[in-house]
Amino acid sequence: MPTGTTRRPGSTWTPCPGSRCSASVDKYDSLTGWPSFTRPIDPKYIVENPDINHGMVRVEVRSAHGDSHLGHLFPDGPSDKG
Repeated sequence: MPTGTTRRPGSTWTPCPGSRCSASVDKYDSLTGWPSFTRPIDPKYIVENPDINHGMVRVEVRSAHGDSHLGHLFPDGPSDKG
């Protein structure tokens, strides 16, 4: 099973070598088809950048280790997770 789809307790999502970005316990189904998480394992593993492309104002998330694009932050995640 690809690491982006696993929900085993304690497993981590690793999009690029040398980084562990999110834990399965923080994963939720955003109904987008993309792996979605409520928080990183540790903020030192990610970098947040403003993104104003495509007529939207949002925050891009990249891995601090490999500068890989991990996704975007959106304010409409699960309300019970903050």
